[in-house]
Amino acid sequence: YTDIENLRHFPDIFETGENVYISSKMHGTNVRVSLIDGELMAGSHLVRRKRPEDFEKSIYWFPLSIPQVHNMLVKLSESHNQVVLFGEIVGSSVQSLDYGFKNKLGFFAFDLFLDHKYQDYHKFLEICKEFGVETCPIDFVCPFDMNKVIECSTDRGIFPDTLKEGCVIRPMHERHHEKIGRVILKYVSDEFLLSKKSDWKEV
Repeated sequence: YTDIENLRHFPDIFETGENVYISSKMHGTNVRVSLIDGELMAGSHLVRRKRPEDFEKSIYWFPLSIPQVHNMLVKLSESHNQVVLFGEIVGSSVQSLDYGFKNKLGFFAFDLFLDHKYQDYHKFLEICKEFGVETCPIDFVCPFDMNKVIECSTDRGIFPDTLKEGCVIRPMHERHHEKIGRVILKYVSDEFLLSKKSDWKEV
């Protein structure tokens, strides 16, 4: 998956006033599930995972046990040879923050790749909504402002009892920048970095 750079290191990638999506950064493990040329696949950030007998009992194949996710991949594959859905697996057995998923797994989608192309975020959201696939919560759609990003990084939103890791910022339309490549950045909250629950290595 795309290496998401730290906004603290690249504060000039977005122009002040540029419209962006700010979404919650979930604390779990990265997963990708796909249907490519008719074959179902699943993997972690860097590794393709062996297909298990029971999808529901495998962290990385778990999303394919969700009917809405499976149906979305199947339907999209009717018009695309390569369908890859990216998301975050969360739960008490995965990370210290469980978002209410105690002793079970949860899945939040955050990106969609069709035939070698990442979809604009509004298109991704429309498709997920159509099929009933849950996505990472959207904090704001607004003109870029660093103060708003910092505010969003700690606003717990729909998980008021859960420490927030931070947020992810992306443009309205897919674009690239000479410094970082694909434009999508993260901002990890000071609250999370200083907490005992943090396993973050990059400060």
